[in-house]
Amino acid sequence: FPAIVVLNLAWAVAAVMTDVGADRLFAKAIEGNLQASSLPTFTFVLSLLLALATGTSWGTMAIVFPLVTVPAYKVSEGDADIVVATIASVLSGAVAGDHVSPISDTTVLSSLAAECDLMAHVTTQA
Repeated sequence: FPAIVVLNLAWAVAAVMTDVGADRLFAKAIEGNLQASSLPTFTFVLSLLLALATGTSWGTMAIVFPLVTVPAYKVSEGDADIVVATIASVLSGAVAGDHVSPISDTTVLSSLAAECDLMAHVTTQA
């Protein structure tokens, strides 16, 4: 049940960000300042830092996908390789940030189940 609540809240945050125009603002920032080839790397780092700060990979995916998918398509002029790499960067960055986040539910539960210190477990994940 808690996972369903977290997912619904993440989708709600993503919907709010889209409604207030965060996706359009992000698109304007990307279209004028980033080359298409650097977008997957930028997206990976953005997703990793957001997941690290929030402790949720699902929430990060729900927030970042609407922000980067359309700009990735526009900046790359429809290049499928760039768009797919950007989507993969969202997924991998979100999971990587979640794994090394000391506030992630999975990290806390894993350290408890293994009966090891939380920060020692976080260190092994990085």
